[in-house]
Order: sequence, then structure tokens, then C-alpha cells
Amino acid sequence: MLFRSVIEEVNGMTVKTMDDFRKAVRKGKETRYLTVKTEDNFYGVMSIDKILHDEDMLAARHFFKKSKLIDELSNTPIGIAQKK
Repeated sequence: MLFRSVIEEVNGMTVKTMDDFRKAVRKGKETRYLTVKTEDNFYGVMSIDKILHDEDMLAARHFFKKSKLIDELSNTPIGIAQKK
């Protein structure tokens, strides 16, 4: 993804607001992955578990508080999608 890319879709859902973004990210709780599509047609897939791992390290290193959304994702058992 390029710096200043505009995100159009997350997990197949169109996003126009931060609320849309949060709802779409929450959809990834079950699959444990996020898909992102930008207006310049970049498409990426990210592991939620990797995001959470990196967020812990970054928050500790740069002294910021993790968001409520990150906390929500952290409270989902790892591997939930595999139990279906």
C-alpha cells in the first residue's frame, strides 16, 4: 500500500467513514484476516494475529495506548476460524 492511499474496501465491505472501517475490521474477527483494497487497486491481505503482535511491540516502543478496536480483536480467541 502506498503512503496516502485511500482505502475503498475492507473485508469486501465499502468503507467511507471510520465507523465503516471499524465495522469491516470487526468482520475479520472470525477469519483472522483483513483484506484491503485501495482506490489505486492495491489489494492486500493481512493476518490479524500479526497485526496484534506488531501493535503490542509498537505501543511499547512508541508509548501509545492501543485503540478499543485493537482490544476487541485481541479478545477473540486465536484460531476461532479453524474450529468451524
